Amino acid sequence: MTSLATTLRSAAHGSARTLRAATASLALALAALNASTVTAGDVAPHHDSGSYMLIVSPDVEVIGISAADVGRLLLGQRRYWRSGQQVVLLLPASGSPARRYLLDRVFRMTEADYRRHTLGQLYRGELDYAPKAVLSDGEALQYVTSGHGALAVIPASVGLPTDTHVLRIDGRLPGDPGYLLSH
Repeated sequence: MTSLATTLRSAAHGSARTLRAATASLALALAALNASTVTAGDVAPHHDSGSYMLIVSPDVEVIGISAADVGRLLLGQRRYWRSGQQVVLLLPASGSPARRYLLDRVFRMTEADYRRHTLGQLYRGELDYAPKAVLSDGEALQYVTSGHGALAVIPASVGLPTDTHVLRIDGRLPGDPGYLLSH
């Protein structure tokens, strides 16, 4: 997927063979986005506590971010942590309460708008791959605890392993008055 944008740009100036390769790469990107689409019935239950939190891998040294950075990180506009480490974004699956919350309250987009946004970033070379959709809170926790640079959105009611931490948003944690990811 890392060469998708390069392949597509080359196709604009290249041969029919390059165009076929670009079309195949775009088809793979679309398939990856569609693979992350599941119906609500397919999703393992997510807790809907009314409040969500951002959790990060143990190796992420950041303890807090601004409200503006929340959107930039989750929309793939900020791709690296301050240390230079790549952000590995894990988003809730389509149809889950957490995904609907992000779309409605943080992104202010429909699912179709979000897909267009992500495909545009892939096409322009702004993303190397589409964010991974996790099907459950447990899967998100597993990726975060075993990954490097991972960032996930989970309900604030979920208990965390000791080696992960919650990002403060504008100095606030879930449960604090004015916390960004609360209903």
